[in-house]
Amino acid sequence: MEMEIKMKLSRLIIALLVLFLAFVVVNKSAFSAQNSDTNNTRTSKQSKDADDADDSDDKEDTDSTNTGKQSQGTGSNEETDIPKKNVKFKGDLLLGLNMGMHEPNSWYRKVAKLVLGMEGRLMDVSFKVELEFMYDTLRDNVIIDGQQATDYKRYLRAREVWAEYETNTFDRKWFTGFSFKIGHILYSWGKGDEYRPSDILNPQDYSNYSFTVSNDRKIPVWSLNLKTRLHENWRFSFILIPIHSGNEIPGNDNPWQDPSMISMQSMGITGISLSTPEKKLANSTYAVKTYFKLFDVDFSIGYLSGYGYQPVLISAVPPTAYMEYKFLRMITFDFEFVAGGIGFRGELGYFPKGKYYTQNTNLMIERKQLSVIFGFDKTDLFIKGMYINIQFIWEHIFDRDEGSVIAKGDIFSISLNWYYEGRVLKVELGGIYGIVNKELMLRPKVTWKVQNDFNVIIGAIIILGKNSLEYSQAPLGKYYNKDYIFIEANYSF
Repeated sequence: MEMEIKMKLSRLIIALLVLFLAFVVVNKSAFSAQNSDTNNTRTSKQSKDADDADDSDDKEDTDSTNTGKQSQGTGSNEETDIPKKNVKFKGDLLLGLNMGMHEPNSWYRKVAKLVLGMEGRLMDVSFKVELEFMYDTLRDNVIIDGQQATDYKRYLRAREVWAEYETNTFDRKWFTGFSFKIGHILYSWGKGDEYRPSDILNPQDYSNYSFTVSNDRKIPVWSLNLKTRLHENWRFSFILIPIHSGNEIPGNDNPWQDPSMISMQSMGITGISLSTPEKKLANSTYAVKTYFKLFDVDFSIGYLSGYGYQPVLISAVPPTAYMEYKFLRMITFDFEFVAGGIGFRGELGYFPKGKYYTQNTNLMIERKQLSVIFGFDKTDLFIKGMYINIQFIWEHIFDRDEGSVIAKGDIFSISLNWYYEGRVLKVELGGIYGIVNKELMLRPKVTWKVQNDFNVIIGAIIILGKNSLEYSQAPLGKYYNKDYIFIEANYSF
């Protein structure tokens, strides 16, 4: 009976997608010719908005993934006069269906998401409000800070709500800018593509594990952000996050529930007792980062101190697992430059405190960790519209052998993101290969650009890995039997 209901719901979702597609095509076709120039301009603007969202901790920072283009254009926005009054509204509607490909692990995900936003500027104050209304069957059982998520948090989220005062004096060489931002903010640190070891200022929604793109799964934090530009090639960002909230973790019956939690349930663990940081100013997270340019190379150095967002297992006494958030410190360094039309970038994150690893006893032990990324990307590779991005990833656990840590001491991985974009279709292939963990994830995807503001996407997630204790810490391989296909319709307005 339950399977029959799921099948009927799946067919209903597909039918709605087809009807929605037909509706948009019919209503847009009459206006496409006369509005093509306007829509093209709007598309470019929307793409720029998406890139800016990648970089939301500082509009002037170059911490986005579009390396080549941003490195060549660093600082260009600073010479542009900012309108004193400007307000715009925008929205995004997403309908989607995911279907597991393996029996007996077949599963379905239905998602409908509406994002409404407003951003603008009044004199020296800019502001942004973005609300997300969603229905997602993977969020039926999500755990937040050890508790079942309420309906409010499952169906509604304030993506970003902030105001920023900004002043610039471009006629001076030193102390040329100052800004102060307060609100519910998304941050973006690092130079990596999807994997950025230093990009840990926001908790994340793991209800769809890591298969939702990084910026969409981030959860905003209530915070203060002070930015100052000492020189056109030297600036600082100071961040204070006084309120702690952890990652949103898949619960029972979610296909992405961690296998270690399922294993504990088989041992009689039926509940979680999670200790959260006491709500006082001394437990705030604070971070500082300086950005500078030397010899046409963009550098940044950062430091973060605060409580991590992923709970750590302390002990397990049936029927309860005892967990808590641990204090974390991070030092980070990154760089980015363009040579011969190729963008090169690297990132390093060193964690002297706050990284924990599972032992053979299922409990966790703290170890220092170093994460390093080096990669390059190239637009218009061989032909116009073709892009490639390759990253090499190395993770090292210090003193790994002292404590029977299951994870490998040195983990090497290679990630790839390739696409070819034509006028109507965009064909993509992304993936990551874990050399040491013997895991592979592939993400083929085809986007049909029905109209400038309406896309239909079909793709799949394919995972290969090992099912043994030795590889149980492999972040992707442990879900080796959860391949799925997906279809989405996205309309922007």
